[in-house]
Amino acid sequence: MVQPRVKSNGSGPTRPKRSFASRAFGYDIFISFALGAPPRGTQSYASDLARRLRERDFTVFFSEDEAPPGDELDGSLRTALQRSKTLVVIANHGAVERPRWMRKEVEEFRRRHPSRPVIPINVGGALQDPALAENAQSWLRFQDRIWLDESSEAVRNGIASEALVDRLATAPARFKSNVGWRWVVRAVVTSLAMLAIALGVATKMANDSAERARAELRRAVSLRLIAEAQPRLSGQRAGGDERALLELLAANRIAPGADADGGLLAGLLQRPNLVKLMMAPAAVTTAAYSPDGSRIVSGGGDGTLRLWDANTAQPIAVSFDKHKGGITSLAYSPDGSRIVSASSDRTLRLWDARTGQPIGGPPEEHRGWVTIVIFSPDGSRIISLDGLEGKPRLWDGLSGQAIGEPLKGQDKGVASIAYSPDGSRIVSAGLDGTLRWWDAKTGEPIGGPRKGHSQVVTSMAYSRDGSRFVSVSNDGTLRLWDANAGEPIGDPQKGLGNGVASVAFSPNGSRIITGNGDHTLRLWDAGTGKPIAAPLEGHRDLPWSVAYSPDGSRIVSAGGRDRSLRLWDAEIGQLIGAPLEGPTAGVASVVFSPDGSRIVGGGSEGALHRWDARTRQPIIPPLAGHDRAVISVAYSPDNTRIVSSGDDKTLRQWDAATGQLIGNPIASRDSAASVAYSPDSSRIASSDYDGIRLWNAKTGQEIGQGHVGSTDWVNCVAFSPDGNRVVSSGNNDKALRLWDGHTGRSIGEPLTGGHRSGVKSVAYSPDGSRIASGGLDGMLRLWDAKSGRLIGDPLGDPLAGLKGVVDSIAFSPDSRRIVSGHSDGMRLWDARTGQAIGVPLASSKRGASSVAYSADGTRFVSAGGGSVRLWPAPKAWPDEVCAKLTRNMSRKQWSEWVSPEIPYACQCPGLPIPPDDPSTVAATESCPGVPVQAMFR
Repeated sequence: MVQPRVKSNGSGPTRPKRSFASRAFGYDIFISFALGAPPRGTQSYASDLARRLRERDFTVFFSEDEAPPGDELDGSLRTALQRSKTLVVIANHGAVERPRWMRKEVEEFRRRHPSRPVIPINVGGALQDPALAENAQSWLRFQDRIWLDESSEAVRNGIASEALVDRLATAPARFKSNVGWRWVVRAVVTSLAMLAIALGVATKMANDSAERARAELRRAVSLRLIAEAQPRLSGQRAGGDERALLELLAANRIAPGADADGGLLAGLLQRPNLVKLMMAPAAVTTAAYSPDGSRIVSGGGDGTLRLWDANTAQPIAVSFDKHKGGITSLAYSPDGSRIVSASSDRTLRLWDARTGQPIGGPPEEHRGWVTIVIFSPDGSRIISLDGLEGKPRLWDGLSGQAIGEPLKGQDKGVASIAYSPDGSRIVSAGLDGTLRWWDAKTGEPIGGPRKGHSQVVTSMAYSRDGSRFVSVSNDGTLRLWDANAGEPIGDPQKGLGNGVASVAFSPNGSRIITGNGDHTLRLWDAGTGKPIAAPLEGHRDLPWSVAYSPDGSRIVSAGGRDRSLRLWDAEIGQLIGAPLEGPTAGVASVVFSPDGSRIVGGGSEGALHRWDARTRQPIIPPLAGHDRAVISVAYSPDNTRIVSSGDDKTLRQWDAATGQLIGNPIASRDSAASVAYSPDSSRIASSDYDGIRLWNAKTGQEIGQGHVGSTDWVNCVAFSPDGNRVVSSGNNDKALRLWDGHTGRSIGEPLTGGHRSGVKSVAYSPDGSRIASGGLDGMLRLWDAKSGRLIGDPLGDPLAGLKGVVDSIAFSPDSRRIVSGHSDGMRLWDARTGQAIGVPLASSKRGASSVAYSADGTRFVSAGGGSVRLWPAPKAWPDEVCAKLTRNMSRKQWSEWVSPEIPYACQCPGLPIPPDDPSTVAATESCPGVPVQAMFR
């Protein structure tokens, strides 16, 4: 018949795996069958029979591997026959005619167990075939004994008949292996299972307790990181901006929530203009942009020049030979092919800007430090300043060889020099605060010295058109000059602090940037010399060098001993929520398109204004249709239509793609304060002085007869996410009301008790579980959408920082956060806990009359006070902070700064993880993900 499955391990066959019951008590049934093709083989049928008997709680010995011809029965097969209680023989015509191993198994079983039953299965009448019966009787002995009949078709199909299985299953209990003992074992197993369950419950409770402890640790560490990061950003604690921002990101990764969101918001608000923060191994004393703006070269206190990609802020692998002293000044040639550097080692050196290889022979030494080095506008010459002699020198711009003698004329020495843009003049500033002009070709002085400052002039710069230049001095003043007349323009501007180190004109000549003695950068109006906006903070040392990018969009500053090189947005003074371009003064209501690509707002002149949400640029022309101001706008969820309500008592629909009006105006009884589309875009809800109204969006026909919902004006309406309900906010009755979203009929009683005065705004959470309402009392309340009960305490007490009317509310798409627009600002909230997120946002002096979230949850838009602004939402804040950085924490820093008990988590996907050894130059590990880019620059 068959032999147990054999696996070769190099030392002989191994026994097949057996169940615990068969090992402990033996087998109830041994199935003997023939392997091979029909009409002999019956293995499929035997397999099905074995499976179905096991389902009836029998232990069955069955194997599909045939013993090799000529061999004796395998030892494991003999053991199985010895431990079996019943032998079932599948007797079909082919097997009975040539029984082979089946006969040996029957004979071995009978020899060992003369009294145990052998039950043949008579397949297709094989045992009744006269040609086979006599031979079969000699070994099977089936006459006058029980047999079971089975059809040939059942065997061919490999499916044992239900009747046959039932007959076998009714075998006397004594033929089952130790039934009593098996019940004992089952009881033991059940007891053990119950014990295991109890142990599992105890283990789960222990694991839950451990997880709670881990969560408490993560939250405690997160709060500590947030608390430590704030004073680092303000300079009251050591560590600097990079560590502070990384700590805020780590706090968000290990314990996200309102506190972590608030920390990130604070970081963004404190460094709104910081675009990139690059950290160098040593003090950064000077920096310059390449003429094409693609690269930045910086000079360090360690005598090393480093190249950086101006877009990614990542270092570029170009190796320069080191100066023996710190770099004091450097410059690109006008064609970008060369770099010149000056050092405290008394040399200046010329380099190939692409390869970093030196140009020319050994550098000629000055008598003292070389403090300044500049290319002429045509790149043919270089001018340098010897700090000891205080005299400028000229050099060949291609070879680096000296030209002539040092320039003479300022007896008390020169502190700063600059080339005019046309290359015809050089201006120098003396240690005594005087300025002097020179002929750049002859080196002869032009006119006499001009008095401009009371102390040494530390830096000067020409405007690109050459009409003006600016000077800054250790006396803490900035001064503008007429470059042609050599006369000062206006009075000097004060307030730069002691030791002003650097100054630069913007490429268009409209602005000036200075690096100040109080470690800040300050922007100035180049026409009036007056300061613009607040200083840029972050450096922990004097900004030794400042420079504009060639396109004027960025400013680079070198922070000296704080080892930082910083890129700043040149539009200094912007909020993180940048205003949209175009006419926004009269826009009071805004909404995102469902795909997030556009923003539409209603104007006071009756037009709809649209913007590209990515570029912030207006889409021209505005959509004109209303005779008076547009009060409310809404996009249809299918992105095909826009509905607007006007102060002219009409509702109008627009084709969202073409901007064309659709159909005739929908006449309302009064001006509709609010409009909203149903989720399937088939209906429009509007609110006016006496209730809400439903409209067929396709035909413009009113659904029903209009329904009174308040004793006075209804301020706002919103559909539930399933479209079955509409919620409205009442003015005088201080209540919310629910309506059937299909018929407009009132549902239940008004929701009261949440506000002390009228309800101005209302919104459903996208998951449909909550309703948020905002009142004239300045309070924001949450309601259970199913029961209508209030949830928690009011959001918006005086401690929250905003007291004005809640004009507008918007949930984030994941229902986790709320943004509220108030008459005196904006506020973000955790919708689950009601906790305020960070500080209020000042959208404008007159607050935010309308707010709306984008569908992807990364942005929200606000309108009010004469501007429309686009803001990064909390979901985008980690990316916004990461966009300012160039790396993650090292694993060692994580252990020291965060906790060795919390597993490392990437703070910024796509950015490198630096090696633990800070002396190692290259990072070999990076966090998975795509490097983030700032979305709102």
